[in-house]
Amino acid sequence: MTMKLFDKYFQPYAEYCLRTTLSEDELKEALAQECPATSDNLSWKAIKAAMGLSKTIVFSCAPDDPLHLHPIKAYRNTSRGDIFIRCEKASDGETILHISIAQSEKYKWLLYAIGIFALFWGVAASFVIWWGIFLSVVFIGLVFIVLECCRAMAMDEVPQIRQDFESMLRALEKKAFCREIKMNNKLLKKLGKSAFRIVAALAVILGIPAIAYLLWQPGSNEPLPEYANNAIWLGHGWMGDDGWFERNNRNKDNFRRVEKISALFKKLSGNKISTVYPHLCPAQINGKIASYDSVQVELFLDIAAQYNIKVIPWIGGVFEESARPADEKWRKNFVASVDELLKKHPRLAGVQVNIEPWPSDEVGFLKLLDELRPVTEGKILSVAAYPPPTRWHQFPDVHWPLFYIIRLANHCDQLAVMMYDTAIPLEKFYIKLMTDWTNQLAAATSSTDCELLLGIPAYDDAGVGYHHPQVENINSALQGVSASPRKNAINGIAIYCEWEMNENKWRNWRKFIR
Repeated sequence: MTMKLFDKYFQPYAEYCLRTTLSEDELKEALAQECPATSDNLSWKAIKAAMGLSKTIVFSCAPDDPLHLHPIKAYRNTSRGDIFIRCEKASDGETILHISIAQSEKYKWLLYAIGIFALFWGVAASFVIWWGIFLSVVFIGLVFIVLECCRAMAMDEVPQIRQDFESMLRALEKKAFCREIKMNNKLLKKLGKSAFRIVAALAVILGIPAIAYLLWQPGSNEPLPEYANNAIWLGHGWMGDDGWFERNNRNKDNFRRVEKISALFKKLSGNKISTVYPHLCPAQINGKIASYDSVQVELFLDIAAQYNIKVIPWIGGVFEESARPADEKWRKNFVASVDELLKKHPRLAGVQVNIEPWPSDEVGFLKLLDELRPVTEGKILSVAAYPPPTRWHQFPDVHWPLFYIIRLANHCDQLAVMMYDTAIPLEKFYIKLMTDWTNQLAAATSSTDCELLLGIPAYDDAGVGYHHPQVENINSALQGVSASPRKNAINGIAIYCEWEMNENKWRNWRKFIR
């Protein structure tokens, strides 16, 4: 019982954490140099402190463990408040120090011995047993009073111990940093003795790859073949319902007026565009496609027919949000609304399904295409598809392996492959990737009846991270396609998107499409 009463005097006075740039081994080495173990003989620092010749807390390492420190203060030994440190490696490379300030366990056994001695002495020294017990209780009580006073004094010293230890830790870090600087300076001096070798090494390391990149010409500026079917993605306003204009604060006159629609088709026809994908996304929560204006759709088809341009609405949505092909009820409503759209407007050339991001291991897309096939009989069932995987952009949700692309090609009539958002920072690498993708896709679809269109970027979206407009643009994309030996095997180029086009971009387009 008495021994348990002593335990509270050995509980930590304080527990906290510090971070340091030193590793555990570096910290042990630094502490061993800064605070040599006292063993049986106190260090000169400790002797001066004990004699009152020093007024600052000094530290001496325990001889058995360099992460156990005795702080010693002038006039009064504060070994009641030893520092115990446990190290943990942090994820950022630093070391987390779990610190507790507490009495050393070795003093506990001393107090146990004193308590037992007091009990036996009180009994043995008295001729009257009850008087002996009374004396031993008084003696032990005095011990507790002394312990309580010691604990109170130690608690008062804890803030100073904590502050001085942290100061010492930062000083050790600074010393370690200075040593590293000196070592680096010595290395630099050695290297500096041979400036020519440094320049030569830098030329080899940096110059040769830079020159090789400058000399490398992966693309081609040769015009592309006259493709039978070039396409472009259009905005929602051309076929959307009135509610879209209200929700997005858009002016209907920019889309509904005959002269605006005529100007659109005149420009597209003049630039060899034969198919348009007007936006009708996202699907409604119940699976039906987005609302549209039937009168506007018919007017749009009237003017498209004048320029012999096919209209294929772009439908779908965000995977597992507005688009849930794995849900049978959702698919049923989606297919039914597509059937209704094509029956109400039979001059539509078909529909394009675009669900993003679509992982290649999902089979719901194939089920959806199979169920759309009967209602699109005699029309074009198109898919906005992802390109094959690439080392430059390893995100499987936005890349489809070639075997999956071939499976899709056997379930639809047209693939418009979105060959952008690669996150590549250098233009020539994107050009080379476009050449490789053209080769891979043309070879993969050659054994199918599916039409292949290559989607190229015309949008800016600077700062998004996955797209750099100075790298991914019409000019660089078409240079890559032009360099492909399989460029004759594709059916056309699809531009994303019409609302981002300007005269300069159309000029770059016409350099390749004549």
